[in-house]
Amino acid sequence: MEREAVTIRIPADLLEQARQFREGSESFNEMVVEAISYAGAAGNRP
Repeated sequence: MEREAVTIRIPADLLEQARQFREGSESFNEMVVEAISYAGAAGNRP
């Protein structure tokens, strides 16, 4: 799969919650990509 780089700004408190939520073996970047892909597949695009 080809990917492009994007910059997103996440509020510090939400970012901290996400870091605590993720599993130790999953990279933060992969977690964000998965979340965006899931939202897009569910039709939740802004």
